[in-house]
Amino acid sequence: IFPIIKKAVPEAVLKLVGSGPTENIIKLSKIEGVHVTGTVQDVNPHLQDASIFICPFKSSAGIKGKVLEAMATGTPVVCTTRGSYGIDAVHGLNILIANNPNDFAENVMELLRNEELYKKLARNARTLVDKKYDWNKIAKQLDRVYADITESGFEADQGVPDTIAPDKENALSSSDMLCVRDIIEKTDKVIELSLDYRNKDGLEKTGLKPEELHIELTHSCNSRCITCDIWDYHQRNNKSASEELTLDEIKDLVNNSKRLKEIKTVVLSGGEPFLRNDIVDICVFIKEALPQASLGILTNGMKTETILNRTKDILKIFRNNSLWIGSSLDGMGDVYDKIRGVKGGFDNFARTMNRFKKELPDVRLSATFVLTPFNADQLIPCWEFADSHGLDFFAQFGVPKQPRSPETFQWKEGDFISIKNDIARIIQREISKTSDLERFS
Repeated sequence: IFPIIKKAVPEAVLKLVGSGPTENIIKLSKIEGVHVTGTVQDVNPHLQDASIFICPFKSSAGIKGKVLEAMATGTPVVCTTRGSYGIDAVHGLNILIANNPNDFAENVMELLRNEELYKKLARNARTLVDKKYDWNKIAKQLDRVYADITESGFEADQGVPDTIAPDKENALSSSDMLCVRDIIEKTDKVIELSLDYRNKDGLEKTGLKPEELHIELTHSCNSRCITCDIWDYHQRNNKSASEELTLDEIKDLVNNSKRLKEIKTVVLSGGEPFLRNDIVDICVFIKEALPQASLGILTNGMKTETILNRTKDILKIFRNNSLWIGSSLDGMGDVYDKIRGVKGGFDNFARTMNRFKKELPDVRLSATFVLTPFNADQLIPCWEFADSHGLDFFAQFGVPKQPRSPETFQWKEGDFISIKNDIARIIQREISKTSDLERFS
């Protein structure tokens, strides 16, 4: 990003402020116009001195306090979609969002030459932080939540909620149980209100806006997973693929919903989404209708040529850093094949990942490991595979919802101790690879 800006604005200076810069970051200070400060006692003077704050995150988790800090000082912010996650900011109103180097640099340069836009973003960003993210206001909101929870208003004779199992060793008092029931009921109401997008008034009261749009393109799948029942949906329900969402129906869904206009991420899933012959056309529409959104595609990774060829076509409209491909990796070799129900499935998956690494090295890849008793000893081998192939790695416990194979969710004595030890080993090995603990955390 900076070389593009430097070419157009030779006097531009990039200041990298923060503790624990890695050796690679420190080396950047040798570049003309780049300053690396290392640890500073107070970041505010640097923010106030800056013309623009940039946050070009490719991956992140949680709300970015550094972005809010910059907004609070009235410093205009340019960041990626991921850098703005959790912040109720709007592109062009109180922030500028870009997901590739050229667009990012152009937004920075536009702020430098457009004084009216610069002042507008600075003013609106500060207003947003004062209105929604001021600590005093947040603390008062939290106080009200606690007060609302503790002042339950339930009568003592209403009894104990049926949803709470008795625990003789850690029994709650009657008043505690009533309070817990009140929390459960209030939580249910909040969830119902937050997720009922048909209730426009209710949604607006929450102040929530959807940030991700998941579209299940198809139930057709070339896997036969023992933990999944999607692949034979058509047969079980006497349906056909022709009854699934068409491209025109997807267009109607997006174009006719005002709440989807500020979506930050679109995820295409299935089944196997790459089996849709019109997946490239669907991606073209998404880029046109939701240009600010990044795109994720969830695939089993087994149809190598189809996946690679169609990804290359999609990359003609989505740049590398705004497209990511996610796959499942629930075991190695024969374990993978048994879970997927496809002989040679792991070899196909590995071939696809190797081809991505060779032919499309800049596309972000991820692997999700669903932990069950059947693959409890596969966590470290799968992490090692992901690590060696440059895949982001996620692990989660499986939920036993009508599994194909009942033994899949029958845990054995000692499984959890083994899993805990494996997680500890992974953490130790990750820490040993980097001195940047802030990034690691």
